[in-house]
This record gives sequence, structure tokens and C-alpha cells, in this order.
Amino acid sequence: MSSDLVTPQLVTQLHDLGKKVYIWDEMNENRSLWTWLVNLNIDGIVTNYTALGHEFQALKAAAVTTDINDLGANSSTTPLPIYENPYQPTLRHEQLAPETPVMISSMITIAGNTYYQIGDNAFVPATTVNLAPQAGWASLFINQNAVVTGKKFRVPVYADPLHQQDVIAHIANHTRHHITAARYEGNHLYVKIKTGWLNAQDLQLLPDAENMTTWMSQYRSIPAAQKPLVHWALGDTAFDTPL
Repeated sequence: MSSDLVTPQLVTQLHDLGKKVYIWDEMNENRSLWTWLVNLNIDGIVTNYTALGHEFQALKAAAVTTDINDLGANSSTTPLPIYENPYQPTLRHEQLAPETPVMISSMITIAGNTYYQIGDNAFVPATTVNLAPQAGWASLFINQNAVVTGKKFRVPVYADPLHQQDVIAHIANHTRHHITAARYEGNHLYVKIKTGWLNAQDLQLLPDAENMTTWMSQYRSIPAAQKPLVHWALGDTAFDTPL
């Protein structure tokens, strides 16, 4: 089949019919073609130029792909870049806007980096993306302030929530910070501040919402182990134990 005709849907249909799918293209070492062709679940390539194809084949073979098929959202105040593929990331013109819901089909991990596939030839870094229902929970903490209340005089700051072994700094207890992103890794919540990422167990919230009654109701719906405390300084409306 010519590369001019192939689509992800056509590949799926042919595989459902028990057919193998091979793609023909002269390619002429066309890297831009490979940036999307590598995403297809095809059985092989027929080409005059094998070096570039082998390069992408090796990258894809080194990746770990996990099916997701669930809703998620960018739990951040910053838009995410969208890449054409996760193997040699090539930027697309679009971005994933903050707190935008999106369907996630799979997770790809390669060379220590993790991406979510959100469409045909569309991948975003997984660092600030949460799946449902945690995406809804995380949205409560974005643009909130918090006070560091660790058990020691300082707490670690991480490079990102997916690599907790990478401690990049420490910050002192009783300092106040603004949260710009939130990410659940397993059942543990991490929040982003200017310096990096904190474990939410090391802080207490100073929530400020237009409707605090609604905010607190949503906060109470989150399982106790998956939310930070609300700081006692807020008085009778706050809770210094999880609800």
C-alpha cells in the first residue's frame, strides 16, 4: 500500500480482515514522513532507504506502550506541547490548553520519558496530565496557595512527579507557595510550585475559591489518602485532618 493512501483506520480495518499491511514509499530519507508513519501499527515497510527506517524501528522497539482508553486533562496553568510522535518528538502547531478534557488512548514510555497519545499523531508529555477521576480532584488545587508543613525543618523538591528520585532542591518549613499544577502518581498527589514539585503530604492548603461551600464539598469527596490537609489558620471553616 502506498504511504499516500494509508490511514490508522484503514490499517485497523485490514488487520480485522486478517490482512498484513506493508507500506511502500521511495521516501528518499524523508524524516518528516517517518515522524507520523512510525505511529501506525503496520507490519513492515518497503523502501529504497533502510537506515532511517531502522532508526525509528529501534526507537519504537525500545518503547513500552500501555493501552489507556480513558478521559484525562492537563492539570496545569500552562498549555502542553503536542508532538507528532514520542520517539523523536517533533512539535505540532497545536497545544493542549490548561484543564482541557481529552481522550487518552495509550501511554508510551521511552528513555525515561512518558507521553500520552491524545489523537492520531498527537502525543503530550504525561507530567501534568491526570486521568479521571483524579483529573477532577487535581483541578481543585490549581491556582491555590499552600504552606509547607513537613515533619522536618525542610522538605525535598522534585524535578517532576514521575521521577521522585530526582531531588533538585529543598525548601524550608512554614513558607508559602503558589500551586501551578497538580499530578497524581498512583495514590500520591504532587503539586508544582515555582521551584519544582512537592509531595502534597508536605504541605497544607490555604484555599481561596469563589464558592468555598462548593469547593469544600468537592474536597470532601476526595479519598482521605489522596488530598492534602487544609491549614488550621483558616479557622472554623477549615479542617486540619482529612475528611
